[in-house]
Amino acid sequence: MFTGLHWSVLLVFLALSVVGLWVAYSFLNKNGLYLFCILASVLAVTSGNAVMFSHEIPVSLAIFPVIHFALLVCLHKFGEKDAKNLFFITLLSLAVLFVCTFFLGAYEDASLKFTVCLSWSFLGLYISPIFAFIVACSITYFLLSKIKIKSLKKFLVLAMFIAIASVLEILIYDFLVYVGVLSFGNFLLTLLIQIVLLSAISVGLGYFEQFLNREPKQVETKKEVAQEEPKKETSNEESNTPEDID
Repeated sequence: MFTGLHWSVLLVFLALSVVGLWVAYSFLNKNGLYLFCILASVLAVTSGNAVMFSHEIPVSLAIFPVIHFALLVCLHKFGEKDAKNLFFITLLSLAVLFVCTFFLGAYEDASLKFTVCLSWSFLGLYISPIFAFIVACSITYFLLSKIKIKSLKKFLVLAMFIAIASVLEILIYDFLVYVGVLSFGNFLLTLLIQIVLLSAISVGLGYFEQFLNREPKQVETKKEVAQEEPKKETSNEESNTPEDID
């Protein structure tokens, strides 16, 4: 796992996630959402931290909002059943990653150091994202089913629910990982930086939904135009009745 990366890595991972989702969804449709969420969840947990304003920010902060966006797209386009399947597949990929990492570490520390792999500092980096993802998705789904907002534009509603899921996830993750490690002031400042970044990312993803689900423009062929012209001429002739002529 890489740590201490430059803050620009957040932008790189965000761009890669958005482009990856667009390519997967454009070419594979629903299956593309499944493929994206599996790969993105694994990348989010293994990508480490970046340094911004002298504070460590998990790179997953730029990836998990796109995963939540993919879940919402699946819910709106393919229905509740497929959205739940996508959620469980993403959760399964996180669990498999945790199990593989655990046994890999256990194998490497087999010489009377097996207890190292059971420490919270090791397991917490993999258990925390799983637990945070479950709680954030569950609360967001509950709010989606209970709250119906019609006064706001579609992209703002989508951005709001992405922000709710992402902020809840980062709150739970920070409390599980950073409490007791960072001072209270540093913890609050780190949390504030993350919330501001997540809010900006969520609004951007709300706009991106219009591009992702845009419908191609219908171009009229010459043959279709030629067929419509005689209809217009006949309609004009019918309108000129003897009563209308002086």
